[in-house]
Amino acid sequence: MAYRSRYFGGGVIHVVPPSMVLPHWWGEGAAGRPGPIEGASKRAANRRRYERRKANTVGERYNLAEVAERDGFVCHLCGCDVDMGLSGRHPLGPSADHVVPVSCGGGDEHDNIKLSHLRCNVKRGARILA
Repeated sequence: MAYRSRYFGGGVIHVVPPSMVLPHWWGEGAAGRPGPIEGASKRAANRRRYERRKANTVGERYNLAEVAERDGFVCHLCGCDVDMGLSGRHPLGPSADHVVPVSCGGGDEHDNIKLSHLRCNVKRGARILA
């Protein structure tokens, strides 16, 4: 395969063997045609893992403002007030925390969602509090 590359000598045409053109995780498929190696796609594997986790949970719609009003605008992890005017990306901004994490089998049920600061939620991670 020939291509022009501005990174390797400007207008010089480079000839590359086909073995260097395919990604390193690409292997031989059916009938000698190139195909992906089984299970090589990390994104697909993560997606399958996520779907398996979500298949065993219950999901309900919730609104962060309703959850905040129910919890009294107080972070359930540190006990301080949560400013709902801050962005969701601000460390002290509001965040919906799963009491039992989704990765541990918790669902999106109203009684499993609590209000917390984003900083507190990230610090806690996927652990179940005693």
